[in-house]
Amino acid sequence: MRVQTLPICEQFTSFQGEGFLVGTPSVFIRVAGCPLRCSFCDTPYAQNVSDGTPTPLSEIVEKACFDAQHPVYPPFREGLLPEQLPQPADRVRHIVVTGGEPMMFPQLVPLTEKLHEKGFHITIETSGIFFQPVVCDLLSLSPKLSHSGMAPPENSTALRRLAESYPYQLKLVVDVPDDLAEVERFLHAHPFLAEEKVLLMPQGKNRESVRAKSAWLAQSRWKITPRAHLEWFASPRGV
Repeated sequence: MRVQTLPICEQFTSFQGEGFLVGTPSVFIRVAGCPLRCSFCDTPYAQNVSDGTPTPLSEIVEKACFDAQHPVYPPFREGLLPEQLPQPADRVRHIVVTGGEPMMFPQLVPLTEKLHEKGFHITIETSGIFFQPVVCDLLSLSPKLSHSGMAPPENSTALRRLAESYPYQLKLVVDVPDDLAEVERFLHAHPFLAEEKVLLMPQGKNRESVRAKSAWLAQSRWKITPRAHLEWFASPRGV
């Protein structure tokens, strides 16, 4: 029988920096390959399938279990106060499958089944343009608005199926105040998405940019998700 593989770009232990589970110790599995080319992509090193190494699912799970039992966290940025830091765990129970766009791969289904069998809580980060019948405890949906340089998909079938099939959070990246009007239009066009699940995420690749945009976002009616990993760590990768 042919061994199933996924193109893995990187796999590491860190803390969730975004969304409902900010600060949660997690093993991250980054799958390479994405059909989108967003202008603000912060993982350009994972855009192409060739950016990853074809890795058997059994090896991915084995490494995830080892990393969870023997977590090695990235070093924190200098100058942070203890109360600003997330708390490490001796045993990590959360997996975050990210990309790239992991939902473009059917092999993601058996991978999540295997991770579920090991007792992990599974978060999958996706743009919502593909549906796979995965095992998932939290789907982190991030549909792209027009400022990404990618036209919002005309067919929202996959997005609807995902929202109706899994617990989810809806992370919408915003760049300038005018984007708030598009958020309203997007939600009006997709009434199956619950407003209480919406988290606006300031676009930025460093903490200074994110801080500046968070200031005016705080005046909107929406919840904001931090990008806490940009505060905690200086490194752009493996965090």
